[in-house]
Amino acid sequence: MSITVKDIAEEAGVSLGTVSRVLNEHPRVSEENRRRVSRVIKQLGYTRLRRRSHQSLGAGLRNKTLMLVTLGMHRTLAQLPVVAQVMHGIQDMVTKSRASLLLADCPDPTNALRTVGLSPVDGVLIKGAMQGDLVAALEPGFVDWLKNHPCVWFMGRPTGLPGDVVGTNDWDVGVLAANHLVKRGHTRLAFLSPKPGHALFERRQAGFRAQARKLGAAMTSYVGTTRKWTLPLEPANDLDIVQRLLDKILNAEAPVTAVFVPADSIAILIYRALAERHLKPGNDIAVISVNNELSIVSALYPSLTTIDVEAEEIGRLAVQQLADRLSSPTMNASMEQNLDPMLVPGQSVSDLRQATEA
Repeated sequence: MSITVKDIAEEAGVSLGTVSRVLNEHPRVSEENRRRVSRVIKQLGYTRLRRRSHQSLGAGLRNKTLMLVTLGMHRTLAQLPVVAQVMHGIQDMVTKSRASLLLADCPDPTNALRTVGLSPVDGVLIKGAMQGDLVAALEPGFVDWLKNHPCVWFMGRPTGLPGDVVGTNDWDVGVLAANHLVKRGHTRLAFLSPKPGHALFERRQAGFRAQARKLGAAMTSYVGTTRKWTLPLEPANDLDIVQRLLDKILNAEAPVTAVFVPADSIAILIYRALAERHLKPGNDIAVISVNNELSIVSALYPSLTTIDVEAEEIGRLAVQQLADRLSSPTMNASMEQNLDPMLVPGQSVSDLRQATEA
């Protein structure tokens, strides 16, 4: 029986994402985990991922036709850097596997089957809207089409739809954010999101709340309710909603010292709203975000503290999962792989302990 990345993770007591980072010589891995994973790799006789993957993917996907689907999402949402990074990882692995990749953009879920159903495909990689009732909006027959094809969702699977899923551990995203803020002396925290009912954002919020309470910090949620979000889902680019929520935070009876937002695209709006109020991230209020989308946050000043969700690695693992599904169609249904998020410190989170000591 061949040794898998999952076997290594279980034996080493780490996540799949940690194993992947060690195999790919990622710099952001602790020495302890690197030694632990390397020891298990040697014990089990595992062939390194980059040498093994070309062979395993070639055997599983060579000459196959795959389809990359975006479902229920406005084109501007599908073009966000974090989604584009996942797609880059997918395209990289598909190219190496010598498979063919078709693209199907289905912003209108009522027309989804007519968009994808005309082309015969062997497997599906799919990103769906994680807010709103996507199942109720889908064209009749689309769910049956999914059930008839090996399918891997990336960055979340909408409730009620079949298939495997590869993403990040969104609960741990919130835990990381709370740990980082409390460690730096922030004990009055806020969560801000203009999008109510967004599944990934809600999991990040829940992890943040639970960890804040565990660490003895006060945490309040500020979630927009003034806009009705419909399909196709658009990005959270409504500055007015963010400004109103931020004003509530700034005017709270108990002063808030740090705000956690669930996406970098929202953090950009926070920076602008603070600037209009002559306030500076890090100095007047700490800001921490998610996704590490360098193409949109690299110019922010002060530098943004964000959490990397390993977007390209999600894409690569989604293709690997699809290859595994095609080679073993009887494997257990609804396999789920979640990568470990990783904190990327910036200047937008001040250390209140240093200010107190001074």
